[in-house]
Amino acid sequence: MCVSLAEGCAIEEKAKIRKSMYDLSIDAKVPLKLPRGQREDIVFCVLEDQGELADAIRTLCGLPAVVDTDLKATEADVVVLDLSSEQFSVLQTLDQGGSSTAVLKKNIGDFTRRYKGYGLTMSALRTAEGKHKQ
Repeated sequence: MCVSLAEGCAIEEKAKIRKSMYDLSIDAKVPLKLPRGQREDIVFCVLEDQGELADAIRTLCGLPAVVDTDLKATEADVVVLDLSSEQFSVLQTLDQGGSSTAVLKKNIGDFTRRYKGYGLTMSALRTAEGKHKQ
């Protein structure tokens, strides 16, 4: 699952992220190979409002809470959650190249392709006890 935590972004910036993630979800439905591996079927979603789900994902991934409400699209946290293995990875370089929808789509698309190809460094989700599982 690829999640954009955009709850602190300005309205027009949320629209850019939403469009990028929607386009990626359409692209992901095109079969690349058969049989499909377990990482081929990736779900894209955008959490635009603060709430329990966004807070839970931030906690599980050790991400800071959002305090600003006028962030650019490039300042949204984008994470890949691999729930079956209880791991995650955070996209660190979303701001490379600007904040147009095409650039966001390329950056997030490259990130998810690296995940599908086992090219990302994954970290263990933080447990309810606040520890990293190893």
